[in-house]
Amino acid sequence: MATPRAPTKPYVRKQYWNKPSMTWWERAYLPEILRGLFITGGVFMRNMGRWLTFRKGALTTYYPEETRADYAAGNRGKHVLTQRPDGRPQCIACNLCATVCPAKVIEIEAGFDAGFFSDRVSLEFTYYNQRTTDALFRRPEAPSLGFLNTQLTNIGEIRNRGIETSLHGQILQSRDVRWTGTVNYTTNNNKVLSMGDVAPFFVNDSRIVAGYPVNGIWRVPLASWDPVLRRHTAAIDRVYAGPIDPTYYGSLATEFTFKRLNLNAMMDYSGGNKKIDFSHYWDTRVRSGDRYLALIHKPDGAPTPAGDSLVDYVNVIGSTVFTEDGSYMTLREVSLSYALPESWSARARLRNTSLRFSGRNLYMWTKFPGVDPQTNWRGNTPVGASSDFDSQPIPRIFLFAIRTSF
Repeated sequence: MATPRAPTKPYVRKQYWNKPSMTWWERAYLPEILRGLFITGGVFMRNMGRWLTFRKGALTTYYPEETRADYAAGNRGKHVLTQRPDGRPQCIACNLCATVCPAKVIEIEAGFDAGFFSDRVSLEFTYYNQRTTDALFRRPEAPSLGFLNTQLTNIGEIRNRGIETSLHGQILQSRDVRWTGTVNYTTNNNKVLSMGDVAPFFVNDSRIVAGYPVNGIWRVPLASWDPVLRRHTAAIDRVYAGPIDPTYYGSLATEFTFKRLNLNAMMDYSGGNKKIDFSHYWDTRVRSGDRYLALIHKPDGAPTPAGDSLVDYVNVIGSTVFTEDGSYMTLREVSLSYALPESWSARARLRNTSLRFSGRNLYMWTKFPGVDPQTNWRGNTPVGASSDFDSQPIPRIFLFAIRTSF
């Protein structure tokens, strides 16, 4: 006769195989924090006691400015970086020390503030000349030395210079009417003066070359075109197409007030720079863009020699094929507000009530054919961010607000 099996408990699978188990004391969390504070406080009190009794081992030593006699000469608390025979650091990328130093910046500014017509018109002007030495560049090293990536090194020298101006004026002033305006204009000329012994190199969309801006686009030119095979050939050496950063930018603002009605408007502009229209490069490359679709056979959509030639041209030149003017002017914001009479607000037991309607990013004037000259898909990358691919244009926003006090 078979012996009946004892009933077994159902198997309960854990969330993961090594899920830790915690006691109720650990789940309380706060006691563990107090325990950590008790340990830290104990060390602090012991060091404080040693300091009060003039014993060693209590304070931090700021090495190498400060030294301690009780430290052995062979102490390895400070990592020692050796050098190669040619003087370059013998770094093994151990990340135990910093082999680079902060860049040194010297800036000279000169300017003036002036007022005209009993200060109804004011002018501010500033000229600046900034030179950065020991600038940080990612220096490529030979793979035979053990480096697969570039190393930050203080070898560069960069110059920035330009002007900053602001003109403000009271256009109209009376008891019920007030109209003011402000114009801002800024320029910047950027140039890499020296790169040490480092050859030109790329950072994202930018190619850094001595004698040119840090953020610069270098386009692949066309070397030849075969009309029989309808094939293009790219040149070997790139040519400078223009800076990525604007060489000038500014804003225009005005405010008009008539009794309780207030109108504000602001425009800003930026120009002198180039931008890569990566969106049109990509959709032409995959035969889906407007430029390609305009050349296909209609209505069946069959490829044409002209369309195939365009795709070949785009593939040969690469992403810089559509390097466009990145200048723009935009109507950034317009707002209209009205302050209600206090007698109206008092009926609802309110005061200082106003109604405001505003719109942002209302219109843009630009020759850039891509998504938006203000955006780039690399985010806030400081160097080499010049592509609009896979990015959304700045949205148009409308707001209505009621402001009041109780």
